[in-house]
Amino acid sequence: MISLTWQRISSSPSRLILSVLAVIIGTSFLTAALVVTASTRAALEDAFDQVYAGTDVIVQGPEGVGEPTRSLGPILPVEVLDDVRAVAGVAVAEGRRRDLAQVSAAGTAADTGARAVAMDVPADPGAAAIEQRAGRLPAAPHEVALDAATADSLGLTLDDALVILIPAGRYEARLVGTVGFGSLDGLSEGGRVLLDAGSAADLLGSSGFAEIAITAEPGTSRGDLRTSIAAVLPDTQVLTSEEAAARDAAAVATETAIVSRILLAVAGLALFVGGFLVANTFRIIARQRTRELALLRSVGASRRQVTATILLEAAVMGALGGLIGVAFGAGIGALLVAGTGILVPGLPPTGPRFTVGALAIGPAVSVVLTLFAARGAARHASSVPPVAALRASAVAADRLRRLPAVVGLLLIVLGAAVVVMGGGYGLLITAGGAVVALLGIGLVFPVVSGAVLSVMSRPLERLGVTAAIARGQALTEPRRTGSTAAALAVSLALFAFLATFAASLGAASPAQVADRQPAEITIRSEMPWGLDGYLSDLAARAETVDEVAIARDVAYGDLRVETGTGAPVTAAFYAADPAGLGELLDVVDRAGAVEGLAATQIGVRDTFAGAYGWQVGDTIEITLPDSAVMRLTIGAVFSGAIQTNWILPADATAGHLGNAGRQVFVRLVDGADLAAADAALEELGAEYPPVEVLTHEELATQQVEAEEASLGILTALLSLSVLIGVLGIVNTLALGVVERQRELALLRAVGATRSQVRAIVRWEAVLVALLGGSLGLVVGVGTAWLATYAFTEFPLPFILPVPRLALALVVTIFLGVLAAVLPAARAARVDVLRSIAHV
Repeated sequence: MISLTWQRISSSPSRLILSVLAVIIGTSFLTAALVVTASTRAALEDAFDQVYAGTDVIVQGPEGVGEPTRSLGPILPVEVLDDVRAVAGVAVAEGRRRDLAQVSAAGTAADTGARAVAMDVPADPGAAAIEQRAGRLPAAPHEVALDAATADSLGLTLDDALVILIPAGRYEARLVGTVGFGSLDGLSEGGRVLLDAGSAADLLGSSGFAEIAITAEPGTSRGDLRTSIAAVLPDTQVLTSEEAAARDAAAVATETAIVSRILLAVAGLALFVGGFLVANTFRIIARQRTRELALLRSVGASRRQVTATILLEAAVMGALGGLIGVAFGAGIGALLVAGTGILVPGLPPTGPRFTVGALAIGPAVSVVLTLFAARGAARHASSVPPVAALRASAVAADRLRRLPAVVGLLLIVLGAAVVVMGGGYGLLITAGGAVVALLGIGLVFPVVSGAVLSVMSRPLERLGVTAAIARGQALTEPRRTGSTAAALAVSLALFAFLATFAASLGAASPAQVADRQPAEITIRSEMPWGLDGYLSDLAARAETVDEVAIARDVAYGDLRVETGTGAPVTAAFYAADPAGLGELLDVVDRAGAVEGLAATQIGVRDTFAGAYGWQVGDTIEITLPDSAVMRLTIGAVFSGAIQTNWILPADATAGHLGNAGRQVFVRLVDGADLAAADAALEELGAEYPPVEVLTHEELATQQVEAEEASLGILTALLSLSVLIGVLGIVNTLALGVVERQRELALLRAVGATRSQVRAIVRWEAVLVALLGGSLGLVVGVGTAWLATYAFTEFPLPFILPVPRLALALVVTIFLGVLAAVLPAARAARVDVLRSIAHV
């Protein structure tokens, strides 16, 4: 059987080439994603290993809450340094200060500068892996050194004047030197601004340290020293240098994994759609081999052996496509890794890392995919009776099976239920339900496509004999036609769902913004996260503008809450002066009053309060972004469109917000001219680091633009699946030409011209593309309607982007016509006499 399988593959490789190509595409992107991930992670680990090369143990404050909100400011009291120095085995312990910064050349806009971390010059620069590249280290106020990579990116030379923004404010200095870190000129976290010890204490905080770097005495292991220090400082993070390097590398890798995620998404979509192509290919080939399979059964081959021949052929195809795909994927990954400096700024040039996992997963996935896709054809092959060898026709009827349709219906119902019930849990749940429903539609599609195609294609009977023949052929093989169109249908359905839902969100944006905040104007900083503390001053000054009634700065971030019923919950909070908050944001009091919150109280959204049985007067424990733990009394329960679950008085969070962001909300006096107020606030904002002053309309425009950008990326991803669907049309038509040679020859014999034969194949391609495209759009739009109906976060109108959907259908039909070029040419070259004589 192995020999027979190999003979089949080698005698007609063209039958499998397009299926192999689909597998190659998916495996290539999968391998590239794994190579980029492994290479980036290894490069980051190498970089941080150099940073911690002169240190044995690192002590830092408790881990922060939420996304990267860990404070860079002083969170280790100064007395902790003495406690560390008293631990046996500590040779040197040095407290280090650091905080967020933005550095730019004097006279340039601050937002054109570079993100950085300001830090003090260590007592022993070598122990901190700091190597001098040019000039000297700072020794006096208003002198700084930069990492060489940042200085080069900003075009700075020694003695240039700099402006440095830190949470403490604006600091002007002169560049006196550049440094590197081992072999690195910069770090992936951002630039480094080195300050003299006195200036660092004044600017970065003299009350404590961001971390303590420790060198062990000779003979003391890092692990033992870490254990000893952790026993003395149980509420801190104590890590060996290797652990600190691995943790920092993992954190940065998570932030920079967008390229790998995109590649994985492309790979998953390509492999999924490719599965339809593989399944259809083996189904057609098995039908064409009916007589051959029957002969095998008649000479003693068992059902299991016949099944094994099909599955073995699929495994060989999957392995071949997987291996070629790995080769291409490794090359794509290597090219992407060569641009690591662009993908992950600050990393040194690095080579690709080809791990065993990165190279083995692709072929394994492709083999599993092809075996799964070919299982239906294998089952059909094993059911061929020996008597079929005596029939004149070598092709058996293709039966529609009920089990896939039943499974598909269950998936549709499940997916629709998730879309409807998940509307209140966010877009991710809604999109997940839509994907499940679309998977079910892919299984049901071959069953329903015959009836739909019969109605849809009826007008073709009036377009001439070639169109009528093509229609008849498509209706003769409804399963084949439906399976071929299914890949296109799923791709177009995904596109239609995303396009329609995005259009609905865009239409709702202006009303959503107005409902969420009565404040007519929002002011945001254009500085990096954590450098927008000046918005507090700007808010106070904004109230002096004639058109402004009230202006408040609102800090936002994540906090952790002990629920008392299990794992703690992390959720978004707002921190602000409660007085007048209801005039700026949509807050509806359910119990207590948000505007009356005291410094020891907290406001809780009604859904949270109801979920955990909390009432006004209950006490809960929270952890703020800088890891400070507080026990606060619930002073209010609220609802409304405000985008937070917790409201904290600014007095309660003073000094504990870490790197929380800020915005200023401005409410105008009744009858004020919006344009005049906007102009006045723009003028006021010009006195500060760059800010953007946004009206409701401008906020809505930003939201729509962001959604359009995301849709553009997703459309690009879906275009690949459409391409594979088109390959499926080419494959099905090509195999169909082989199968129908006698029929085509008879048409030629009774007078059909070559151009008419080509037209028949083209019309069949148009029917497949039209069937897949139109039903896909209908299903996608219907799923989007369900999602908009079930969306509970805010009222969502149903908007149909007709031009975009129409263009998608036209492009799909055009691609279908292109797909028919080669099969049509082959059909027109059929040898009439040989095909008629063939039995």
